Amino acid sequence: MFDIQKQGDVSYFFNDGVAQSVEPCTAHFGFSYWAYFIPPFAPASTLILGYGAGTIAQLMRKIWGDKLRIAGVDKEPLDITGKDVLYKQDAIEFVKSGGGSYEYVIVDLFNGRDIEQRIFNEDFVKGLSKMTKRLLAVNSWNTGGLAIYLKHFRHLATKEFGGNIMRFFRPMESTEQFFIPPPYRK
Repeated sequence: MFDIQKQGDVSYFFNDGVAQSVEPCTAHFGFSYWAYFIPPFAPASTLILGYGAGTIAQLMRKIWGDKLRIAGVDKEPLDITGKDVLYKQDAIEFVKSGGGSYEYVIVDLFNGRDIEQRIFNEDFVKGLSKMTKRLLAVNSWNTGGLAIYLKHFRHLATKEFGGNIMRFFRPMESTEQFFIPPPYRK
């Protein structure tokens, strides 16, 4: 699945010419989309759909420590650290099967340049709403598909970097605020 290329001390994990992960995770920190997925709280449990080589999980541990409980789902996950519970299966099927309950869920399902279109399916989003307890993050290339998420979640914020569009949602019943609302100062 991955074409691993090394440049100096950095390993790049490519799929169809697109970097899916880097090792060490801090390579290009602040200049890659992975850092945007570090949540504003230390989640008791995290699910990463599209785990890859675990760049997001490793960055979360840099900020929140090694005690995080992280599960990753990918058709071919690479277990670099040995710290996460990994499921080698289709992420859409994992959600469909009920897959558990998590404070923080990340949807980062790409195959090279192509986004997994099933993330915009009603049943998938409904499944995510049953699994997500505090915060959901969805990575995509396009601005479409937001309406289906708004039926099951409240939109909190959108961040863009390098063509990636990351959207953050909370469950409908939640009133928790994760981001500082405007005005940013008195």
